[in-house]
Amino acid sequence: MCSDKIQLRLSNITLSGNADLVRVSADKSEYTVRIPSDLVARGKCKITVSNILIQIKNASSASIVPAGSHTALIMVDGLQLLGYNNEAGGNVNVLAEMGIDSNKNDISLNTCTPPIFTCPVLPPEITIRKMVYDPSLVQPTAMNAFTTTVVPCVITLQLEFMDENNK
Repeated sequence: MCSDKIQLRLSNITLSGNADLVRVSADKSEYTVRIPSDLVARGKCKITVSNILIQIKNASSASIVPAGSHTALIMVDGLQLLGYNNEAGGNVNVLAEMGIDSNKNDISLNTCTPPIFTCPVLPPEITIRKMVYDPSLVQPTAMNAFTTTVVPCVITLQLEFMDENNK
């Protein structure tokens, strides 16, 4: 059976007039995106993480990543993903992990096989958390060093709904 592939782009940057679609946290490490109700109503779907791009240097070229961090994570709240994650007490909330090259201005998803998940139903909102494994704490911590302004973070998800009768 052929199904539609729908692109869902989750960005912390909005065009003027669309400010009600995204809320950014005070420390700029996370943002919440409102999901269109017609997508929520479609039910169970397969989610493929197509692309992730995180700018890691602010306008002054200071890194928002704690010194010595080598791995970035994108964690999500609100999005139920089937599976198990021992770091999160069972909840699957890591969309992807990426290596950090401190000589570059951004981090991107660079993998031959993108992460794929099953989601029983999309939520009305998804919160994206930009995290790193901080070597001094040996746990995920917010990617928020030296930032008082929003630096772009864009996640593109490909959605394939499993019940085509539910549109």
